Amino acid sequence: MWKVKYTKKFLKELAKIPQKIQERVERIVFIELKEGDSFSLGYIREIERI
Repeated sequence: MWKVKYTKKFLKELAKIPQKIQERVERIVFIELKEGDSFSLGYIREIERI
């Protein structure tokens, strides 16, 4: 499980974007990333080592 912190700047910027995009971002960052394995969701991937 990830510990997620949201900055004031992030929340202010989120409020400025179009409603449809804002709803999608909110669903990802406030629900999906907290509930599931972030890597399996496809939003985050592990950095490959060379």
